[in-house]
Order: sequence, then structure tokens, then C-alpha cells
Amino acid sequence: MLLQAPNHMHALPLLPPADPLREPRCKRGVVLVHLFHGACFERVDELVDRYRGVGVVEAGLLEAVDTDCVVWIAIVQDMQALAALHPALRATEAALDTHAELLLLEPCAMSRMRWIGVKQ
Repeated sequence: MLLQAPNHMHALPLLPPADPLREPRCKRGVVLVHLFHGACFERVDELVDRYRGVGVVEAGLLEAVDTDCVVWIAIVQDMQALAALHPALRATEAALDTHAELLLLEPCAMSRMRWIGVKQ
């Protein structure tokens, strides 16, 4: 799947590199990759806006160039935060009435895509 951001507001941010001296055993969080097949980009953007910043760091909202799919990528602090977010994720899927997939990724120790906290 070839993904692109429709504008700079939704592009993947350049996150700082991991510092093994300052972050030796810190929690790296859980990366969510939520795929919405056959969904309209603007509608997905509107729905995920409800939980942006509420314990969620959005990494990007992308659309597929080669298929009809919108992909939302975000990071939560831990599995407990994911459990709290789960009803909202399911509500978004129901509101879109499309096939959706939720992938969970565990960032490696040196990953740039990791939990670094919510910006205030």
C-alpha cells in the first residue's frame, strides 16, 4: 500500500531520535495503525478529531494512492490507554460503516515512533 499525506497538516512528523542515556528503560508506548477501507478522508479526519490529544499522539493521517483506504497512525502511552480509547475507535468504525483493521505495533528501543508524551 502506497501512502501519502494529502497536505502537510496530516504528514508524519519528524520525531526526535531515541536517547539511550536519557531513555534507557522508558515505556515506548503502543503505535496504532487504523485502516479504513473505502472511507472518505475528510470523514475520517472529522471523526478522529474527537480523540486527538486525549492521551493520544497522532502520528499521521494518510490516504492510499494505490487503493481506496485511509490510514490513521497514532501513539498511546500503554495498553491501559489503548483500552480506554477502544470504545471511541469502535464508534468511529461504526460511524464510517466500512471495513476497518486495527494494527498494534510495539516500538523497538531506538524507534523514533514512540511515546514521548502529549504536547500541552
